[in-house]
This record gives sequence, structure tokens and C-alpha cells, in this order.
Amino acid sequence: MPTARTAKSGTVALFLALGAGLAACGVAPGAASRLTSSQPGAQLRALNLQSERGWHTAFEAVYRYTIPVSAHRSRTERFTIAQDGSKSLFKLGGAEAVDLGGAEAYYCRSGKCVADSFLPSVQPPSSFYAFRNLVDGSTFWSSTQGYPISVADLATRGVTLAFSTGTFAAHPSSCVTITYRSGPDGYPLRSGTHRSQLWCLAHDGIVDFWSSGRHELVLTSLTTHPQAATFEPPPHSTVVYPK
Repeated sequence: MPTARTAKSGTVALFLALGAGLAACGVAPGAASRLTSSQPGAQLRALNLQSERGWHTAFEAVYRYTIPVSAHRSRTERFTIAQDGSKSLFKLGGAEAVDLGGAEAYYCRSGKCVADSFLPSVQPPSSFYAFRNLVDGSTFWSSTQGYPISVADLATRGVTLAFSTGTFAAHPSSCVTITYRSGPDGYPLRSGTHRSQLWCLAHDGIVDFWSSGRHELVLTSLTTHPQAATFEPPPHSTVVYPK
């Protein structure tokens, strides 16, 4: 697949812009403690373990992603993402990126695909992996892996947790809102500033909903058994192997 340098399209630029919105979604972890069922940190830890299932889940899903473009206007895009074992797909607008787990990779647009073979020197846009990791639970797992468990430890770090449930694309989800006063570097935020993220995970670990207050990701449809053709170049497309 080509980099943003070689694929000169507005869609690739949007890939990178959307990916940049995910770069700041990590939350500062704390020290791990013993779990007890009565502590909210234990519930967060249970969701953290649940998110690991998403790494191995085969699915094809469509999401609606909303980003702010100005103080008074937002932009919404729909994208398709799929995975099955080591194979993955990311499709946005008229562009499509397919990674076959090292065996081969494609980047397609307007009926033309650029391909590369083993150990590709041509890489997909960084947001290809950013969105895949967001959807399959990897980002949630890494962001919440080290949180303290007790209420006192959470309070010391300025973290509050609120749990709820939701339903997205007819799939029930377990949700948590994480609000914190410290930035990823551990230093307090400005006085009166709160940062909050809402995550909703399905039983299989796939993220159904995520919101940072400015960016929002919503699952709109889900197929749990993607077809093999999902991970092939679009029909009738021309495949070119760069020298």
C-alpha cells in the first residue's frame, strides 16, 4: 500500500486527519492493585479483559465518525473496517486499504490498486492501524491497562468512573465513562478542566461507541463472519506492482 506521500488523494489526507484525532485519546494509567468485586476499578478491569476478545474476533463493521472542523461545525464520515485473523480492511469514501498480514497488501482508489508483496516497502496511512486498534479494543485495553482499583487510589489520581449499558446496531454493550483531571504526563490539567471519554464494548470486545466530547465513533452495522472476498481488491480493478 502506498504512503500518504505516494497516494495523492483527499481521502488519504482525511485518513491522516482522522487518525490524528485518535492520537490524543490515551489516558494516563496508574499502578495495578488487587481486584475486589465491590470496587469500580474492578469493573473497569473486567471491561479491560473483555476488550482483549476483540483482537481475535472476525467482523465487518460500518461506523459513523464525527470530527469538529470549526467551533460551530462538525463533519461526519462513514467507514468500513473488517478483520479476520491477520487480514484487515479499511474503506473510506472511494479509497480502500487491505492488509493480508504480511503476505500482500493493497491500496485501491478509482479502479486502480497499488500492491506490494512480503515485507512491503509501501505502507498504508497511519490511521488505517489507528482505527483498527480503536475498533478491535486495542486502544481501550492499552489506555485502561494500569488503572488503580480502589476508590481512594482513583480519587488520588483525579479519576472517576461511571458505568452504564447501551445498544448499537442491535448489539448490547457495556459502557464506562472515564473522567480525569490529570493529563497523560501525570500533571494536573488547568483548574476546572475535566476530560471525559465514553467507551461502549460488545461482549466480543468490539468497540460499539467511543466519544471524547469532540470526536465520536458509532457502530451502525455489524457482520460477524466477513466473506473472503472482503479482503480482495475490488472487482474489475487494475492491480499495479510498484518497482
